[in-house]
Amino acid sequence: MKVIITGSKTIWDIETVIPVLEKILKDYSITMDELVHVNTRGVAAVAELMAIKNYKFSRDRIKTFLPNWDRDGKDARGVRNRELTEYGDILVALWDGEDRETSEIVKSMLAAKKPMLVTNDAGKVLTKYKL
Repeated sequence: MKVIITGSKTIWDIETVIPVLEKILKDYSITMDELVHVNTRGVAAVAELMAIKNYKFSRDRIKTFLPNWDRDGKDARGVRNRELTEYGDILVALWDGEDRETSEIVKSMLAAKKPMLVTNDAGKVLTKYKL
């Protein structure tokens, strides 16, 4: 599966994030063939580190989506989120309840009717859809 892993930029502690992500992947039988993320600090950065170190991913198994400000102007983040949603199979997000970018990605996944799991940094489920 092409697993989108994202979350709040305030959630970045490796000792917290990696065990929560690994438990989610195991408990929900999510096989991560490719990591998809938005290249921000926080959860996405830790997820990339986890994919490389723990899952021995090479860079060709990690897909990063960046906003194209030149092409899309002020809607660059929204366009990026729609492209991310179209590409990925499932979303795993660790959210602090405030980060707007994570919220926008969750809304995009809901609109696309794709499976997702949103938790806090302790792994408490906040939103689960089609899992």
